[in-house]
Amino acid sequence: MSLLRRMIRVLPSSIGSQCILALLLGILAVVVLGPRAALLEPLGQIFLRASQIAVMPYLICELIGSLGSLQPSSMRLLSRSAGLVLLAILASGALMVVLLPALLPDLISSSFFRPEMLQRPEAPDLVGLYLPFNIFSALSDNNFPAVVLGFTAIVVLTPLDLAASWRILRGPLAITASSANLLIALPLLNESLSEEVSRLLPDADPSRRQKAMQEISALMPVGFALPNLGQVVSLLFLPFAAWFVDRPMDPPGILRMLASGIPAVTGGLKSAVRLELQELGLPANLIGLVQINGEWLYRQEKVLSLLGLAVLVILVVCSSLGVLRFRPAPLLRGGAMLVLLSVGLGSGSRALLARNLAGSYRNDQLLLARRSTVPSVALQVVACSGLIPAPINMDAMQARHVLRVGLRGDQPPWVFRNRAGQLVGYDVDLAKALSRHLGVQLEVCDWPCSIQA
Repeated sequence: MSLLRRMIRVLPSSIGSQCILALLLGILAVVVLGPRAALLEPLGQIFLRASQIAVMPYLICELIGSLGSLQPSSMRLLSRSAGLVLLAILASGALMVVLLPALLPDLISSSFFRPEMLQRPEAPDLVGLYLPFNIFSALSDNNFPAVVLGFTAIVVLTPLDLAASWRILRGPLAITASSANLLIALPLLNESLSEEVSRLLPDADPSRRQKAMQEISALMPVGFALPNLGQVVSLLFLPFAAWFVDRPMDPPGILRMLASGIPAVTGGLKSAVRLELQELGLPANLIGLVQINGEWLYRQEKVLSLLGLAVLVILVVCSSLGVLRFRPAPLLRGGAMLVLLSVGLGSGSRALLARNLAGSYRNDQLLLARRSTVPSVALQVVACSGLIPAPINMDAMQARHVLRVGLRGDQPPWVFRNRAGQLVGYDVDLAKALSRHLGVQLEVCDWPCSIQA
């Protein structure tokens, strides 16, 4: 019993440090136990589900109680400052979506017509998204509507230093990164923010401290319900998908996509991506890239959302308390670090992609090796200029015992010439199948070839 007590004393006392320790122990368990670590998965699922059940009532009560307790003057001040800070955070995420595609190397690819390119997607129901009939089903679906940059903003504009920022984010960051669930980290983030604000105002009168606590509790659920940094940055998948199929988007096109994507992403990343793929005329099966990389994509989204939410609450509360200040030295250090990281990681990623994609294009070889799927039907190519006009009906065709078809030989994959110089393609196979069905010969007028001759 005494040994157990000594072990408990050794454990960190703060919940943030305990979360970091639990994350490290989980990683160690996977490394040591390997596949046998899956036996611990039910315990993790029980913890996550129980936490989410406890957090949902807390979130609703905080939203109603904290907002309802604010004075009208505080509401107006928070609305103005929170709106400006939120727009700045979303703008920083949108800037990343606009600039990062420029780091992608040139890609040689090809794609053909798809019927879904002509389909118009359904417009998102923003009213139903933001004002659902059943709030409990919306909660269960998580329908609530850069790290360097975030830390830099906190250190430059507030009295909090890097140590205080780490104390605020360490616990919520560990929970969010390990579970890909931001919801269950909200109470811990609220508690950490309240503790640091109390340290920031050691000599403040009780009414001022209470006002700060109420503002934190009010901003937390409101900021969580609105579009956030992680959701905006996750829309970077769409320019990547367009580049992947050799249809790169220009900056104006990305901005148009963001105008509809930012409101829609509040209802879920996958649904927003599916909608925007249809809107952009991109292959719908690109949604599979989200499913394949969803494990890391969702974790990145939630971690950035946590950072954006923390920056929003800290800046707005410090503005309300009148302790915002501008410190150029941390700005220069953070800006330099941000530039170095962006240039280094961007150049490295571009070089790595370019090396992996070198020589990967094979569609030209596939087309040149194409053979007819109806080899039993002979095809005779005739000059279009030598043809004599004749009646076009079934009786005349049966009398001539010839089906004449005009095609363009430069329209892959419909009609083109393979490596052997033969006309192949979907239209050629269709014409061959039709002539075989009718029991007549097939003559093809290759229009571009006749013009060149």
